[in-house]
Amino acid sequence: MEDGAPGHRAKLTTQYCEWIGLQPYKVSWPASSPDLNSIEAIWCIMKDRLCAAKRNGQP
Repeated sequence: MEDGAPGHRAKLTTQYCEWIGLQPYKVSWPASSPDLNSIEAIWCIMKDRLCAAKRNGQP
């Protein structure tokens, strides 16, 4: 799957895909999209919960 990242559009990458007969599947998300990198959203939620727990005096 390709997300528009520069490495996915590189000439060498496209030539290799053509050479092995791979038809690239392009998605309409930009590179580094939060939709493709869900761990960032999870870390944000965890951080918020930890900070809230500290403010409430929970260990």
